[in-house]
Amino acid sequence: MLYFFHVDVAGLRNPDLEGKDFVSLETAREDAIANARSVIADVVLRGGYLSSDDALEIADADGHVYERLRLDDLLKPPPRAVKSEIDRQSVSSLAHAVRGIAGDLLAECLAVSKTPLGNVQIMDWRSGQLAIRAHQGFGPEFLDYFASVGVNDSSACSMAMRAHKPHIVGNVAEDPALEACASVLARAGVKAVQSTPILSSHGLLVGVVSTHFDKPSRPSEMQMQAISSAARKAADTIVRLRAEMEL
Repeated sequence: MLYFFHVDVAGLRNPDLEGKDFVSLETAREDAIANARSVIADVVLRGGYLSSDDALEIADADGHVYERLRLDDLLKPPPRAVKSEIDRQSVSSLAHAVRGIAGDLLAECLAVSKTPLGNVQIMDWRSGQLAIRAHQGFGPEFLDYFASVGVNDSSACSMAMRAHKPHIVGNVAEDPALEACASVLARAGVKAVQSTPILSSHGLLVGVVSTHFDKPSRPSEMQMQAISSAARKAADTIVRLRAEMEL
């Protein structure tokens, strides 16, 4: 049977004109709840709030409403035992999704930078450290050294994290700020590096993406813009996932 999900948010109605076929009302309701959580995530990302009038309706082609799901009801926490299992599954699912997003971001930035060396670090707010979630072209020594990076460490990625703006080192050997990690970079064949913060559209720091070069060089302004754009899209996707899983 064809079911339609109509959304009412902030006094505006967004009708579902196409509908979707489900074998039962129960399966339609499960899908409607998933859609409702996406709507809530959109509201949260825009800095908005939910009212008791905001809802998602499940209706048929004739306009008959089977159920009206209040969005604020979906924010109410489940029983503790259920929530514990949901949290465990959500953390595992989110970690897997974030690794996939980080991998896609790295592949795009490496293509833009025309280099086979790079990594993506995601912010772990519990420890206040960046942690590598995707990498290419590096061995154990490099990965161990940069496995966890703090805001006060001496590295291009920590400087990008601290300033919330890209940090470019055109020649690692000539930059005294990288003296502490210069030997590790040299053994990894890194002569230059750029690190760009992964910032959401609202300025939330999600992590840092870095691309490395085997000879002294600096990315062009066009390349840096493309990297920043890709990083912003990745950040928004991760923020949206986190918002949906926390609801």
